[in-house]
Amino acid sequence: MSLLDDVSIVVTPNGYKAGELYAVVPVPTEGAEEISCGDFECADPDAVWTRGTGWTISGGTANCIGGAGSLNLTQVALEIGKTYTVTYTVSNYSVGTIHPIMGGWTHGTYQSSNGTYTEVISNNHASANTTFYMQGKSGFVGSIDNISVKEYTSADMDVTRATA
Repeated sequence: MSLLDDVSIVVTPNGYKAGELYAVVPVPTEGAEEISCGDFECADPDAVWTRGTGWTISGGTANCIGGAGSLNLTQVALEIGKTYTVTYTVSNYSVGTIHPIMGGWTHGTYQSSNGTYTEVISNNHASANTTFYMQGKSGFVGSIDNISVKEYTSADMDVTRATA
């Protein structure tokens, strides 16, 4: 009995060796950029980003000076029910945490060091809105730059029936 006798769905293999089939797996895709001025170097970043208490935009970065509570930098850019790939860079970090939030409800990972971070987050909470947030917590002091939010489309396969 071979592996081909044990499968219920036959995928045209790209390669075969005893006991194993090799095939190309569908690759997730990303849509267009949803964030305007994610590098904070556009003509008027204040026209694009809403800065909460503690945030300034200068020198091509958004800078947070800390403080009590949540410190939000926001932009309306999302669709409810969609999933997004979020990438951003933290620099000049000294204290607190920073994380992305989709639609006001779905939190990304809290970061507490310099680096470039990428994660996939869904905007699918029952009370979601269309706003993307970068939220500083615990007195976050640092800068963020290169914010990118692109729609994430999971991989899918086209099935063709070639036999009766």
